[in-house]
Amino acid sequence: MIRDLETAIDGLLSRPATSTLRLQDLADLLKSLLDRAGLPGVRGGSSGELSVIRFDSRRAAGERLVDPGRVEREGAEFIRALLCELQLREPAVELRQRLDCTGQNSLAGRA
Repeated sequence: MIRDLETAIDGLLSRPATSTLRLQDLADLLKSLLDRAGLPGVRGGSSGELSVIRFDSRRAAGERLVDPGRVEREGAEFIRALLCELQLREPAVELRQRLDCTGQNSLAGRA
């Protein structure tokens, strides 16, 4: 995942700040991660739905992530939490594999 994320960040930085395609590589990576985790065919979304990923644009291409181990760990937790919440809220959506969401804090009911 780290190599794919580094590539997505390099793609983001290679486009002008005003480009409508600037976040496309990150969105494609997230769709790929969701597919690998058991939710194929994800479409749509917006830049406001992206998680914050710390990177340093001054570093060399492929080495821009700040604390890659933490990014990988938190990324896996984010995907799992997202799929657990989806499983809870939308039981009609079938995942390729059932997740054990025991102990997972749900956002349902929070206001």
